[in-house]
Order: sequence, then C-alpha cells, then structure tokens
Amino acid sequence: MRGKLILRRHQRVEKTDFNREGMPVTLIVPSPFENKWGNLRRPTARERRRLEQIYGAPIIVDGFDYGKKPRRIRGLVVHLVESQQGVRDYRGDENLFDGRSKLYRELLDNKWLEYQVIQKVDLTIMPTSILAETLLQNSTLPISLGRYFQSSQAEIPDRLQTQLEAFLKKFFMVVEKKFPQGAFIKYIREYRTCEADQLTHTPEANPTKMTEIFCREMETIKSNLRGRSRRWRSPALLKAIQESQKAAVHILGFLLLDPKLIMVQEKLAIAKTRDGTLAEVRVDFGSMGPIAANVRWGYDVETDYKRRAFDFFQKVWRQWPASLKQQFGGADVVFLKDGSMKIIEFNFGSESGFMDATQLIVPGNLFMTKILGRPTPLIQRLEKLVKMKPQDQANELNKLIPRTKRNDETHLSMRDLHLGDVWLYLRDRLVEEWMKSPTKKGARQLSQQLRFLAKSQLRRIEDPETQQLILDMARFGKEAMLEFLNKRRIKKSCHPSAPSEQLALF
Repeated sequence: MRGKLILRRHQRVEKTDFNREGMPVTLIVPSPFENKWGNLRRPTARERRRLEQIYGAPIIVDGFDYGKKPRRIRGLVVHLVESQQGVRDYRGDENLFDGRSKLYRELLDNKWLEYQVIQKVDLTIMPTSILAETLLQNSTLPISLGRYFQSSQAEIPDRLQTQLEAFLKKFFMVVEKKFPQGAFIKYIREYRTCEADQLTHTPEANPTKMTEIFCREMETIKSNLRGRSRRWRSPALLKAIQESQKAAVHILGFLLLDPKLIMVQEKLAIAKTRDGTLAEVRVDFGSMGPIAANVRWGYDVETDYKRRAFDFFQKVWRQWPASLKQQFGGADVVFLKDGSMKIIEFNFGSESGFMDATQLIVPGNLFMTKILGRPTPLIQRLEKLVKMKPQDQANELNKLIPRTKRNDETHLSMRDLHLGDVWLYLRDRLVEEWMKSPTKKGARQLSQQLRFLAKSQLRRIEDPETQQLILDMARFGKEAMLEFLNKRRIKKSCHPSAPSEQLALF
C-alpha cells in the first residue's frame, strides 16, 4: 500500500497562497476506525481508499503508517492531528500547521494570553476582558473545602453549600457592576463550552444551579481520591478540576483556588441569522493567512457572512508581527447588531472540525480545495450538480441520506452524504451564481426552483422537524435574494440613508 500512496502523491497540484511551489500535499489524519475492544485500529486497504476519497487527497494514518519513527515527507504536510506531536512524527518540506515555536506552546489553549497578545496589536478587535483575580482583589475568600476533603463526610454540608452560593452571587454582582450589559465568564483553558451548552454569562447565570453542579461533581471527585490526594489544593484535586467536563466546576473551583485562571469577557450584542442562531463565522488560518470561512451555527445563506468575515480577518492578520503570523488556529468572527464585526476568540493551536472531512465532509473538501488549488472529487461532483436542470438535481438529491448529519456520526464513505449537507451547498451556490447577474425575474425563478427541490424531498423525510428545516432553507434563499436586491436599490438611491420601499418577489 505504501508504494501506491507514494505514487498517488505525484498528482497535479496547483500553486496557491498556501502552497506556492505547487508541492504534493499529504494529510496526517487520525484513524476513525475501532476494533472490538474500542481501540483505534489500522484501516484496511479498502477503508484507506475510501478515506482518501473523502479527504480528497493522499493520507497518512497517524500511529499506523511508518510505525513510531519520525518520517520526512516530500511536499506540503497538513496535520489534522495534534500539531506539536504530529510535526515531530511526520515532518514535511513545508508544514501548514507547525506547532514547534515557543509562542505556539504559550498560546495553546490559553484564552487570557491570546487576549493579551492581540491587545498589543489592536485594542479594538476583541471584547474587553479582565481576570477574575483583578475583580476580586479587594475581596476576601473565606471559603475552603479543606475540612470537607479531610473529613469522612461523603456529601458537602448544607452550610458550606450556602456559603459557596453566596460567594458566587457576590462575584456575579461584581461582574455586573464592571459590565452592566453582561459578560461571559470562562476558564482560560476551556473550549467547546458553547457546543456543550455550558456558556456562563451574566445576568442570566444561575448561581444556585452552578453551586449544585459544583458540589455534586466535587463529591464525585473526592470519592475517587485516596490518601494524601484528599487535600484541598492537592495536585490530584487540581488535575481533577482541570479535567472536569463541567464549566461550573472550572469556574467556581478556580475562583476559590486560583482566580487568575478565570477571565471575564464583555458580552457583545451579536446579530442573529434568519433561523435565530448567532451570526458567527469560524475563519481557519495558517502561516500564510486565512484559509477558509464557515458559518458556525444554523442553515442561513452563508455567502455574504463568509466573504465579509474572511476579508475582515485578513485585514486583522496583515497587521500582525511575523512571529504571530506563523501561528495557526480558528478565529471566531461575530457580526454585531450595529453592523460591525469583532473576534471573540482566535483559538490558537486548534485544528477546526471544519477542516476534517470525516466530521464535516463538504467544509472539509472546500478546505482541501483551497490548499490544492483545484476542486477535490467531491467538490467537482457538487459543482456538476449546481449546473444540472432542476429535475436532474432533484433526482441526485434523492440518492442522499434523507436527513441532516448527527454530531456523533463520522463520514467513512462517499455514500455517507446527507441531504442537509448537500442541500446547503447547492442552495448557496445557486444563490451565489444568481448574484453575479441579479435580477428580480431571476430571483423569482430561483425561488421557485428552490421550493420545488425542497418539496421533492419531503416524502422521503420521516422527521417533521427535518422536513420544516429543508423548506426553511429554501425560504432563506429567497429572503437572501430579496435582501440583496433591496440593498442594491438603496445603494443606487440618491439618498442611501432614506427608507426604501421593499421589493417583493411574489
């Protein structure tokens, strides 16, 4: 198999901003396959071929190809595994994500240092933030769980729980005084709190519920500690708090133990998309600048969001010093209600799920298309779909899995294409093509086409919520075109600030 892999690396690769020499590209990827004991295993030859079709480029499966010895690989290497260790094991002539610098190690999963570094470049690009340690500098912290941990009690006493809740309420009051419009409170090494629905923000934060979660988790942690580890501030306890999956444990635990590990970030008035989700775009970037942009939530038309966020981040990136430009990550750009944009996090050192085609097959292939300088086989297939007649498009959509992909699912074959993913791409590309020559008549025709395609899929979809989502996505396309026409009309007006009569497609 190795010989076939080496031969396949000599495929045509265009010169791009990320591959200026047109070098062959290889991906280092984790194995998505498990054996009967639940451990990762080596893919079979057939599974490997399917993975390469999904990723759109030759792959090396981390931990199973070439053994454990470091290997030098000709061309550009893209690590979709933990970068610092990945570059040590598999090093290319060029590495898109290179995690060997001192600054990389310092920035990795450190939201506060990330904020400080960016502040030196631009004071306005991120929301104002402050450490909890600064907010609490004039307060005393009389609460300690030391006696509880050294006692034989299984449960935290009610009196202590009441004290913990009172302390948390007092802290929230200090935060609200500093940020009257609201704030986010987070552990500086925390990630995926939004995906896990564990965001902690004022004034909505519930100190009673957070205290209950904290006490329940601390009781479990204590039951798993033995001997001298059962001490308040013991290394084992600190490690258990760090590794907890609960944001409440991080926040309350480190407010008591080490408040400089908790930061408070000003809450922004973030706009909403047409389906009511936050208007937030992830812009993945490498040492050559921004690579790809993806709307993080919902199913609104993405074209305008992605373009504006990409351009906005690119202007920010160009201001960075050389040492910072060498870093990589995923910037979360948000659109505010006043029309401006901010970046709430840069996630230095993180490889976004939008780059991994086994998790998000269409964004992953768009990412590789940008790196390769040519469409991957999947994107070529989707572009053919865009150019088909409506009935042929409906026939092709009928071949897909009739639902959206679940978060716990992995794409292991090109047959694992879900209707939601392809329908989103097709709708956005059709709207994008219309925008090249926008007319009211063309918008009306495309709106009818989108509704026809959506209705053609309803009989195959069993879930009523998914049926409504498919219809809504068609409606969002119509509304996006209407908004585009209205903006053009206002722009051409002699008085752009004056209210404009709304156009209607029907």
